[in-house]
Amino acid sequence: MVYPIFVGPGKGVRKEISSMPGQFNLSIDRAVEVAREAEKFGVGGLLLFGLPLHKDETGSEVEKLRRSIFLPGHGGRTAGSGETTLA
Repeated sequence: MVYPIFVGPGKGVRKEISSMPGQFNLSIDRAVEVAREAEKFGVGGLLLFGLPLHKDETGSEVEKLRRSIFLPGHGGRTAGSGETTLA
């Protein structure tokens, strides 16, 4: 089983996603708490979605966020076609 976590900026953030009841936008500190809980319940993996501060037509903020969170060689590994997962 894989559990999705939506991670964005801030501290102590836990805001429900209106279009996805039971799912939340979380700051990194809260995402770590959720990840630890998921591990206790035997969840086999996490699917992390980075939330940008600002949106534009090219998705430039998402690219910056992706590179800052999932750098291969810094606890992550590249899997398949450019996807990166945490080790």
